[in-house]
Amino acid sequence: LVRSHPAVIFFTLGVLNNVTYVLMIAGSPEIAARSIGLVYFLAVSPALVVKGSSWWWFERVSYWWRLMVCIPVLMALAFGLVAFGPLSAQLTGVAIVAIQSALGEASCLALASTYPASERRVLLTGWSSGTGIAGIAGYVVVGLVDHLSVPFVAMLLVAMLVLPAAWVCTYSRIPGESNHDREAAAARADDDAEERVAMVAGQSPRQYALELALGDRLERLLPYSLPLFGVYFAEYACQSGVWITIGDSEAARREFYHASNLLYQCGVFISRSSGSVFELHLSSLPWLAVFQFGLLFFFIGISLLKVSGWWLLVPAFVTGVMGGLCYVNAFRLLAHDSPPSEREKNMALTSTADSLGVGCADLFGILLQRWLS
Repeated sequence: LVRSHPAVIFFTLGVLNNVTYVLMIAGSPEIAARSIGLVYFLAVSPALVVKGSSWWWFERVSYWWRLMVCIPVLMALAFGLVAFGPLSAQLTGVAIVAIQSALGEASCLALASTYPASERRVLLTGWSSGTGIAGIAGYVVVGLVDHLSVPFVAMLLVAMLVLPAAWVCTYSRIPGESNHDREAAAARADDDAEERVAMVAGQSPRQYALELALGDRLERLLPYSLPLFGVYFAEYACQSGVWITIGDSEAARREFYHASNLLYQCGVFISRSSGSVFELHLSSLPWLAVFQFGLLFFFIGISLLKVSGWWLLVPAFVTGVMGGLCYVNAFRLLAHDSPPSEREKNMALTSTADSLGVGCADLFGILLQRWLS
């Protein structure tokens, strides 16, 4: 079944790639309870280097090396360090997870963009949906571990043994996985010829605006990357700095932190799964960022006024919906608008925007948590 349905494979890869990151941030109170924002920051900041440099190394390192070798090795190393090392080693493991998840996201988004247009949208939605449900799975697992008083290290040990093996088994089931790099290069060459004919005929002017030098390309990617940055900055500022301060006791704050993040992840999963049935126009993306900042200011006000209650899980859920809608639609539109020769690099470079937003939010979240506590 999985072998004949690449969308299911991309969904599963999305789950496995992102659940490592979610387990780290969901378990951040166990790693560094007084500096949750620091764990969040280390879980994303190395991703900026990986994604931001992708324009240089993407065509020099094959998909096989990236996805079949590097990802499972990094997974096992990261969970081993967090499970058995002192605090410094644990934080190093969190940073390695950031490298792993960034490498997986940039590579899988780019790989999906090499498929024919008729399949591309479904694969991108499958990947996005998988990354969304990874959030739910991660917070449910950590919540159960906490509720059942299972040692945190036991969960990490299971993850270290299971996730790398599951990733290798899943990726190896993609039809023709060993030929990805050759087929992608051939597809780019064929599509380049078609695009040149289309350009002479005066077709697809917006697509060719993206085929530029690096500096110009970054400027042209702003309509996709700026909304991603804004949405992710606002929602991760809520996660890393605000939600942990809502509640009238330490136990209540920890409970609300886990519950709000779980409902947030539910919203992300639902909206990221909507890419095949619900489409937004490019002009709608900035409004998602504006709405997300409104939610951030709302939660800051709630914390300052010492208001609490389970009804606050509703706006936490909406926060996830806004983030998921922006993610799946930004990459769907970008894959459609980019010329084939630039599509892979554009997808990888634009994925830097959400990581940059998360990294800046996590630094801001450290200050927010200390201010609001």
